[in-house]
Amino acid sequence: MMMYKIQQLKDGTIPIYEPGLEGMVKSNVIKKRLFFSTNIKEGIDNSEVVFIAVGTPPGEDGSADLKHVLNVAKEIGRIITGYIIVVTKSTVPVGTAEKIRATIKAELSKRKMSVPFDMASNPEFLKEERRLRIF
Repeated sequence: MMMYKIQQLKDGTIPIYEPGLEGMVKSNVIKKRLFFSTNIKEGIDNSEVVFIAVGTPPGEDGSADLKHVLNVAKEIGRIITGYIIVVTKSTVPVGTAEKIRATIKAELSKRKMSVPFDMASNPEFLKEERRLRIF
């Protein structure tokens, strides 16, 4: 299913409606500032900003299950070689950015590397039709 969605995006089909989004996506794809991939290494190696946008289903106690978010953070730490900005797009509780930062640093430490990176958040609660203007 995910590969199908990525292929749609590559083909210029935008799965959601937001005023101005289709034109912005097409323009940035043509200018090679935006691309879509299911390959995390390809995505990280060719990006300045990486979005973590994975599911955070509720755990048994109702809190967000961060295992998918932290698994992506591990992959980022295993792959990055130069500066990037890591953005959480998933619905996560306060304090998650520090968990992501620690996870990435731990993976970098295993590689005996020190690579600078910054964290940012793009909250889910923004109204869809206003995301482009706000972000």
